[in-house]
Amino acid sequence: VTAESMSTLGPGNWLDDSIITFYLKNVLASRDESLGDNKMKNVYHSPFFLQNLFDEKNDDENLRGQYTFKNVKSWTRSRCKDGNIFGLDYIICPYNDANVHWSVGIISMKEKRIYWFDSKGVDHYTMAQGLIQYVRDEYKAEYMKDMDVSDWRVICSEGSSQTNSECNCVHTTARCLFNL
Repeated sequence: VTAESMSTLGPGNWLDDSIITFYLKNVLASRDESLGDNKMKNVYHSPFFLQNLFDEKNDDENLRGQYTFKNVKSWTRSRCKDGNIFGLDYIICPYNDANVHWSVGIISMKEKRIYWFDSKGVDHYTMAQGLIQYVRDEYKAEYMKDMDVSDWRVICSEGSSQTNSECNCVHTTARCLFNL
């Protein structure tokens, strides 16, 4: 974390990606490790995961926002001990929407659920569906066959406090993650 990134922690500032990444990799991962034998098996992605999965930086406007598995194919596998996401509890995907709003998508592997928490109650159903497709693509890459996802469900903004304040979105995202 740079000094410039640390300055975003001040009142009225927008939090940058490196602070969220630090929180995920240091605070939450350390919390998980402290649970010993009871710890969950989680993967915490940086905010760039969803930007890449949906190709949000593509120079071609016709391709921008399109689901693109090849952009992230190695991301989760490289973070799993055995390279297989199907033994995980959760895959955490923070999302920075246009550098003005934070929310989080959570893939619950055991519950077969995609949760999307957003303090403004924004419907991220399309992105959540993309996370189901991501799980399907990982399954196909791992087992060389299609995965039945008919029992998977998407739950958007359930349990998140809805607010009109942009500043509260980071607090809501962090709280949802910490209470996992």
